[in-house]
Amino acid sequence: DLSFSLQIDGVLKQLYGKDSLLTRPGNEKIRNEKISRNSDDKRGRLEKDLQAFIYEDGKYRNRKLAYFGEDFIDLTKDKSLGIIREFPTGVFTDGNIKESHRILPDNYVDFVSFNKYKELSVIELKVDDSSLEVISQLLDYALFFRTYKSQLLPFLKSHFKDDYPKVEKPRIACYVVNNRFHPRFNKLMKYYETKGKDYGFEMKQVILGQTNEIG
Repeated sequence: DLSFSLQIDGVLKQLYGKDSLLTRPGNEKIRNEKISRNSDDKRGRLEKDLQAFIYEDGKYRNRKLAYFGEDFIDLTKDKSLGIIREFPTGVFTDGNIKESHRILPDNYVDFVSFNKYKELSVIELKVDDSSLEVISQLLDYALFFRTYKSQLLPFLKSHFKDDYPKVEKPRIACYVVNNRFHPRFNKLMKYYETKGKDYGFEMKQVILGQTNEIG
């Protein structure tokens, strides 16, 4: 189990455990509609160029996610499903979605779609950015989708419509995709191990352009 505490002026305050983290009060709300966002696809920025290429206005659905490895291979045109780019996060309290009631900041997930196992897939894409901050960023997204899954599902089902898998998979797959990870990335990720745990999500690393010597 997980538990967090904070010591202020010598007084220990218990913050939350796994149950309270993943089961939130009923007055907390998330956005229930797609927010238009200027993706600013000006050529010359590798990360945005790759985002735009993968998405291409959704024309080819999520089949280009095959560039992201084994979990997305064989998403042919007939089997491909929908894809959302720049999915907004953010949580508001007191049941009102307005700036004054925000309790978590707005961030935008690069892609939300499904892998070949029909698992809801949350994808954060980086190019030539080896900052360790990506670990906390991916964890934030994983916790957001897991914690507010009951509120997210109606919106996701209405957005994807017939594309939404008939058999709902309980686990959420969360990917960080990069061509260049920090040298300490793998050591730190050991503290965030999710494989085989009952958190309801799994975090995965995808290395773009990995090179292996032949022979």
